[in-house]
Parts: sequence; C-alpha cells; structure tokens
Amino acid sequence: MWGKSLADLQDTLVKVPRNIVCAADTDIVIEGFPRSGNTFTIDMLSILQEGSDKRLKIAHHTHVIENILIGRKLDRPIIALIRRPEDAILSYTIFSGKSVEFSAQRYFNFYNAILHMDPVPTIVDFSTVVGDFNKVVELVNTATGASIPLSSDLKADGVRAHALAEGRARGTHGDSYALRIGAPNKDREKVKLERRASIAGFLADHTEVQDLYDRVAAQAI
Repeated sequence: MWGKSLADLQDTLVKVPRNIVCAADTDIVIEGFPRSGNTFTIDMLSILQEGSDKRLKIAHHTHVIENILIGRKLDRPIIALIRRPEDAILSYTIFSGKSVEFSAQRYFNFYNAILHMDPVPTIVDFSTVVGDFNKVVELVNTATGASIPLSSDLKADGVRAHALAEGRARGTHGDSYALRIGAPNKDREKVKLERRASIAGFLADHTEVQDLYDRVAAQAI
C-alpha cells in the first residue's frame, strides 16, 4: 500500500464516485471509519457554508485509507475522524449487517494505517465532532485558509444536520431507514442495547483494538 503510486491508488477507487475521491482540485480530505461522525461533519460544514461564494471541495466518505494516501501524495490537508471502537463497531454492525469480527478487523486496519503515517494526519475524536463542532470548523479553516463561520447555535445546526441525514436515509432505505441512519433514534438504540454486551465481550478478548484507539486518540485535537 505504502509503495503504490498516485495512479495505482486512484485505480483502487475507480468505482467510487469521483466527487468524494481526493483529486487535484480537492481542498481537504476528511475520512474515518464508518459511523464515526463522517456524515455529521460533512453536513455541518455544508450548513455553515450556505451562501458562500466558494464552498470547500472535500474528499470524504470512502472510509478507506487509499483516499487519505492520495491526499498525502497531493499534499492536501487531512483530518481523520475516530470514535471509541465499542461504539463505532456496534453502530457499523447494525448499519452494514457485517459480523463483529469483520468490523473490528476493518476498524483496526484503518487506524493502524493512520498511526503508521508520517506525519500522522490531524486526528479529531467523535466526542469533539458532536460536542463542540466549532473546534472542527477552526481546524478546517486553519488547514485550508477558508473562512467558514462558526456556528452561533450548535444545537440548532445539529438538528438540521440530523434532519438532512434522515431525509437521505428515508429516500435510500425506505422503511429500514431507522437502522441505516447515523443519528440516534429509538429503533437503533433498542438494537444497540441488545448487541452491546456481545460487542464489548469481543473487544475484551481482542484488546489490541482498544489499545490502538487509545494510541490514535491520544494524538487527537
């Protein structure tokens, strides 16, 4: 992976929509394991850029390290989002239907690659994304030279972001949208409650996943 050329990295993402893959005109790459605040981040940045003459072109939502490596080769600023493994993997198994074993391995592979980059990209923890998004805005502005305004009402803008996500989920997934949306809802919380113990048990037996999170998150801003 590390020795691949730019062209080879781009070829690995040839089936991914072009608008989310890093390219020559990309301003910043924002990537993370699925269910780590990716959609909320992009929707919040979109909301805060409403009315702007020049909106940032963001590479995002491929959830693979290759998009970040392309960004590094193109010398683009990179933000990597991370969430506690128990929460991220639990949410991902519900969303994707994948096994906990598959999901945990994917989580480990993604952040292990992040940790071995030199320099390590800017790390932002999920708690910052949902707790004080203006810190994310400041990071993006500093990295890109943009002037995205800070939110004057994070709660209201967060509600709008969740509404955008729900609207897309309803349109794409129909009656099953509640389990496919990132925003909290009663249906997902019920399934989470049923599955959390098994996810926690698996991770207790595979401590390398939590250890990796601790090492990556220690570098978070």
